[in-house]
Amino acid sequence: MSEPSPITGREARIQALADRIAEKYGTLLTIPMVAAEFHRSEKAMRFAFSSWSCRETPWVRVLLAGKITMGRRVFFPADVVAAVMLQSDSVRPHFPSE
Repeated sequence: MSEPSPITGREARIQALADRIAEKYGTLLTIPMVAAEFHRSEKAMRFAFSSWSCRETPWVRVLLAGKITMGRRVFFPADVVAAVMLQSDSVRPHFPSE
């Protein structure tokens, strides 16, 4: 019987951030909630998800791959949002304050 693999430091950081996001918003985030976490306007986040050129950026692809659609509503799991926030610089969205 094999033992479960231990959680790595990166996975622990993602889980801790996902727990913080879930505590603040719940386990499923709407586009305005995701925009608030990424320090962007709701309009800019909707544009990133709808514009063909923006959809090709790695962080948008990761978010769109994890999205959950219920009827016309779109939700993003807290763990997917946390994973994107902690990705490498090539995947993570650039913030002007960095």
